[in-house]
Amino acid sequence: MSVEQWHDTGRRTVGLYVSDVAEAFLIVIHGGSEPVNLTLPGAPWATSYQVAVHTGTSGELPTKALKPGTQIVVPGRTVVVLQASVRSTAATALPVSESPEPPTQ
Repeated sequence: MSVEQWHDTGRRTVGLYVSDVAEAFLIVIHGGSEPVNLTLPGAPWATSYQVAVHTGTSGELPTKALKPGTQIVVPGRTVVVLQASVRSTAATALPVSESPEPPTQ
């Protein structure tokens, strides 16, 4: 996003994807008064999404798991946190010896 885009007063929605090795979340902050359509991103970001929490009223957002590419309506002045399910690509860690043997000569 450019500096000009960041300061564009017509832009009222920002999304943030945060993750570590165990969990991933898509956080959407919508400051506009009117609802906005949000299309959930696909790979590599997630294989599915679930609304974890939001600041709207009950029933405004889906409660079931959502596939990437699904479009949801984010109500005006709402924050939505979606938990993202991701494929585990971490390699299995090999055990590390606590006291390695000194090299032999």
